[in-house]
Amino acid sequence: MRYFKHVIAGLALGAITACGNTDTGPSVGAAVLGGITSRVTQGKGAAPAPVEITRASLASVTSPVLIAQVPVRQSRGTLIQARMNQGVGTYLSADNIAVMIRDGGIVVGTRGFGDDVMAASVPGLMGALTSGGGTVTRTVQFLNGEDRIDTYTFTCKVTAAGSGDITILGRTHATRKFAEVCSGTGGQFTNTYWVGGGVIWQSHQWISRTVGRMILQKVK
Repeated sequence: MRYFKHVIAGLALGAITACGNTDTGPSVGAAVLGGITSRVTQGKGAAPAPVEITRASLASVTSPVLIAQVPVRQSRGTLIQARMNQGVGTYLSADNIAVMIRDGGIVVGTRGFGDDVMAASVPGLMGALTSGGGTVTRTVQFLNGEDRIDTYTFTCKVTAAGSGDITILGRTHATRKFAEVCSGTGGQFTNTYWVGGGVIWQSHQWISRTVGRMILQKVK
């Protein structure tokens, strides 16, 4: 079983900023995240125990933070926004997993999983999530086995699917649940979002055939 390395209390992460369309560059993000110490053990014959983060352990972190899970990979960990460029935030884990996020919660790229989303575009999705629903076009690019980009286009219908409270690290958010049902040249899949106050607090988003879905929770 593989876990992302986790953030622990007392780390000096103030160097990561998330204001405006600034790009701190990979050197800053890598330098800060490289200092993260993991409590995950790698002993033979035993699965490593997850390191549970708390809000207290993140008190010094000024950047947005996500908890990510990939069920098919049996992985779970913490992602911190290392840079923001043209409206897309790049979130990094200590072991160089990267997830690119638009509008605070929509995955538009990944790196480090193998079967990665090279780029994605879903104009109008955030508007549909905050206005009660709608239909959007999703374009996703993958790198094929010949190192060429394959582009797939999906038509996605966004509909309300109930409401309720969700709790993330002890903090409760009132949300509306939305389903994004997509079909197109790359097949069919469904993404789910929990939205409250214009914020995507939690989501289940399809990444690729081998990665499957990613579960994201917004901590701060």
